[in-house]
Amino acid sequence: MKKKNLKTIFALASGAVLLTALSAFAEGYSDTENDNSLTVSVNALSRLGIINGYEDGSFRPQNQLTREEVCAMLSRMIPQGQSSVITIDFGDVDKKSWSYGAITKAAALSIIDGYEDNTFKPYNNISYQEYIKMIMSMAGYRAYAEDNGGYPDGYIKAAAENKVTDGIEFDFEDDITRRDAAVMLDRILDVPFLLVSTYNVQGISEFKVADGLTYRRLLESIRNLN
Repeated sequence: MKKKNLKTIFALASGAVLLTALSAFAEGYSDTENDNSLTVSVNALSRLGIINGYEDGSFRPQNQLTREEVCAMLSRMIPQGQSSVITIDFGDVDKKSWSYGAITKAAALSIIDGYEDNTFKPYNNISYQEYIKMIMSMAGYRAYAEDNGGYPDGYIKAAAENKVTDGIEFDFEDDITRRDAAVMLDRILDVPFLLVSTYNVQGISEFKVADGLTYRRLLESIRNLN
């Protein structure tokens, strides 16, 4: 069993309070109005500066997302100044790329992983199971998931227990749509952070939910102060 670094979890939780770059948002996309769940989610995420649509006013919910696009999206939930003593570079991610900072930051904070050949494959579409692993890791559920079946089963279990995947039909290896990615990410904002509080004498993790500490509460608090 791989122990989760508590500093990483607390950095994600407390660091979000320092987020200041919340983008302006004109509510509503031209192609989401017939999907109430999606409309609620994209409006909430856009208001917080986490996602955005296209210049023509559309969201294009059935489009897929690449691995680098997801890293860029999730990085907006991590403060600009948050750093790590670890720098993780991938052989196929150019340091001059627009997504380099987001990818390396997510890797250093154990939100994402690369492949055994030290590549990240940034232009590949991201699958449902990959995406679920990333967003559950964002909320501190990586150690719990690894203790309950690992990838992908443990992460799917954690997501289901927290109602992140309710009403969403998918095959693990299918490419995720922008629609489902937005709905699940909006739900992650309400999932309390999970902390590894102790390890018992058998070396098994014992977890504690951080009551009231969620991304939505943190980000909304900052938004209301600005």
